[in-house]
Amino acid sequence: MTISDSTGKPTAVDAPPVIGPQFRALIETALDVMAVLNYDGTFRYLSPSVQRAVGYLPHELEGKRAFDFMHDEDALVLREVFQSVISDLDTDTVGDPRSFRFRHKYGHMVVIEAVSTKLPEGPEPPWIVVNARDITDRVQAQEDLRKAAEEAEVIAEIGRIISSTFDIDNVYGLFADQVKKLIHFDSLSIGIYDEETKRFRISYWSGFTVDTRRPGTVIDPTGTLTEAITTAKAPQIAQGMNKEELRNKYPYLINSYEAGMRSWLACPMFNRGEFIGP
Repeated sequence: MTISDSTGKPTAVDAPPVIGPQFRALIETALDVMAVLNYDGTFRYLSPSVQRAVGYLPHELEGKRAFDFMHDEDALVLREVFQSVISDLDTDTVGDPRSFRFRHKYGHMVVIEAVSTKLPEGPEPPWIVVNARDITDRVQAQEDLRKAAEEAEVIAEIGRIISSTFDIDNVYGLFADQVKKLIHFDSLSIGIYDEETKRFRISYWSGFTVDTRRPGTVIDPTGTLTEAITTAKAPQIAQGMNKEELRNKYPYLINSYEAGMRSWLACPMFNRGEFIGP
């Protein structure tokens, strides 16, 4: 429906539908997200599947700028690509499939992969049609596989180091270098437990210095994480405790707490099934 103004030119009263009924029928039940963007980057239309991907109902995003919901780094790159394509009359697509981080309604980031097509100009304003899907699980699985491969490589290297030398002091340092590839730490110590005296001797120390923990120091395990793993024969973690809580449970850690440490992980070492130290 149109009416004419004083110039005689037609004026829109009812805006034309965003998409026609045939197009809508095709995409309303699609598993992938179908979106239509205006040339200013605002959402013109979103299929119902957008809620499954990013938590928003379509009307909660329509009229808003897509780039405002992206991770800043990704938005910077994609905004430039978007602008360069819409300004080139000879380009019909917005490039190959691209992945980017999109902020979910509940605040976390999901990874979206999308491919876009620029529709030719016609009676309605030009559009960018986007076909997108959530690939967060796939990306996470790939990252898990990468980390597992790195861990396997490090473990194999540790085995090679241990079998390549009889100089145990040299092994400690090489071992610490490999562990750093898996776990970030400010300090690492290796102790050998004496079953007869019920004490352990620090054989190696790397990183942040604590006066009470130097190579050669013999320590009573009472009040330490070593005492806990000696009993449990399993890794133990101390973190998120204030000074008073730490004093009550692991009083030996107070010195390192006062030196700035806030998290401790102790792992038992075994030789032929026998516990030999932390």
